[in-house]
Amino acid sequence: MDHVNTDTQEAAKAARDIKTIIEEVQNSSNKAENIMLLSSDNVSSGTKTVNEAGTQFIDIIEHIEKLTQQVLQVAAAAEQMTIGVQNVAAATQQQTASMQEVSSSAEDLNLVANELLTMSGQFKMQ
Repeated sequence: MDHVNTDTQEAAKAARDIKTIIEEVQNSSNKAENIMLLSSDNVSSGTKTVNEAGTQFIDIIEHIEKLTQQVLQVAAAAEQMTIGVQNVAAATQQQTASMQEVSSSAEDLNLVANELLTMSGQFKMQ
């Protein structure tokens, strides 16, 4: 009977060892499952963050495109203003030239008037 007792004890010990191993496997499996769930949450969170960043980049690009259009419009307006200023400058130069001609003609007329005065002073009226 000692042999039966020893076999029974060894079988019980083996059963306990197997139970311990199964519990450790279950614990490891539960830990792995928890880690996978956390990883899945992290991946979901990362994906959400990347999607939000992508949306923000699209918004930034749209704002940059609008700003670029506005800058181009301002540049076109500035170019038109430059042309206008050049036209005003040209008109001013023409007016200055005309004023110089008028001034020169006025001087000529003044000289002629002085000569006429001098000549008229030579004639005596009776």
